[in-house]
Amino acid sequence: MSKKKQNKRARKVNVMKKKAKNVNVSGKPKHSLDVNRSNVATKNSRSAATVRRLKMYKNRPVRCSKGRVLSNEFQSKDLPSTRIQPDPRWFVNTRVVDQKELEGFREEMEKYKLSNYNVTIKGKNLPL
Repeated sequence: MSKKKQNKRARKVNVMKKKAKNVNVSGKPKHSLDVNRSNVATKNSRSAATVRRLKMYKNRPVRCSKGRVLSNEFQSKDLPSTRIQPDPRWFVNTRVVDQKELEGFREEMEKYKLSNYNVTIKGKNLPL
């Protein structure tokens, strides 16, 4: 037999042999989404912080058969309901000023504008 045929036959035999799988002897999981993996920066591996962030995205709340949320990881356990009641305190205007106070404020601002040493920051937000 020629050398080419011998090499070809040897390659076929090597392919047909079952390769022994690498066994994890250390007992620590080494998959890409393991939170406790070492933080050794190799070329193509994720850092432990990245793994924790990706795992955080996978968190889902536990729901009943009707679709209501039963429990969530960051849901408050103390309160029975976290719903905000439709109370007027939360939905009324908070920046209410008298007309007299507004006139006084405008007069004071005119005095400050005349001086070159005074600067108003965020002047567009002021009611002038």
